[in-house]
Amino acid sequence: AVNTHGAPPRLRSTLVSGVAQSGQALDFVSGVEEGRRRKALSATVTNAPDAPLAQAAECLLPPVVGDATIVATTRGHTGQLTALALLAARVTGDEDRLR
Repeated sequence: AVNTHGAPPRLRSTLVSGVAQSGQALDFVSGVEEGRRRKALSATVTNAPDAPLAQAAECLLPPVVGDATIVATTRGHTGQLTALALLAARVTGDEDRLR
């Protein structure tokens, strides 16, 4: 549906997510915070549980791949993709993929 009245979108049945290696990207943080203000469920995937992005969301899905700072790493990227795949399986009720 197109919003023709200038009103902000309704996000009550929406998942707002932020995925970032360091969790420091302020545009991601503000997007997740805005989603929460609008009553969306919010989840982040970041390897830095103390980062602003992790703190902005209701749910943190840490890939738990060890220290991976400054530059993106293969293990960090793979961990993030795995966390997102598990989230998708949980949201869609695909129990076979959760085993």
